[in-house]
Amino acid sequence: MKTVLAVLVLMLAGCAGQITNPNVADVDRSSTLSVVDRRPESEKEAETFSYSISNAAYATYRVAEDAVSPPGTILLRHRAYEKFGAATPSLELVVHHFVVYCNLQSELRRSTFGGVFAGALGAVVVGQLPTTVPNTACTSVDRAGFESLASAEYKRALYSARENPSHASVYIVYIDAEINGKRVFTRTMMPFKNAVDADPQVAALEAAVGCQLSQH
Repeated sequence: MKTVLAVLVLMLAGCAGQITNPNVADVDRSSTLSVVDRRPESEKEAETFSYSISNAAYATYRVAEDAVSPPGTILLRHRAYEKFGAATPSLELVVHHFVVYCNLQSELRRSTFGGVFAGALGAVVVGQLPTTVPNTACTSVDRAGFESLASAEYKRALYSARENPSHASVYIVYIDAEINGKRVFTRTMMPFKNAVDADPQVAALEAAVGCQLSQH
């Protein structure tokens, strides 16, 4: 069961190898922007919260920072430089949290109960993805509420029935960043099928960074 689940996750979440974001050109020119990284080390590492289908944390994951190149923090630095850098040479970026979660609970539970683990695994699961998915959502985060879930981290990867009624597989990205003293904490939820002409993980990172910078 663990092996099969791992295969499905690799195929759907793009974790089989490092993904390159083709829309980031000349990333080194933003290296002059001062960045202070205050994230917990765990936010950089991959973790599967549960393999057990009866567990509330089943099929929720923390995605490794290096699954995408450049990683999310560098993408944030680069987009901040593009937006503010030229006009604000002394710009300072402080990153308190930048963490990516993936939630495939519905798809994998449906597949398991349907007994479809034999055969073309990826094709079966992708074929069961909802045809109607919610829009990408950008919301503010209560910092105390986020921190309170540290011991039950999988809950950060959950969504409400109201925001995702079709239970589509989603990326959920949290960014808590400070730019020149203004601190903003955002949560971006992006269904896989909203990633038009882009890898879903790359698209989710771009959407999350855009959400964050729109509030600065």
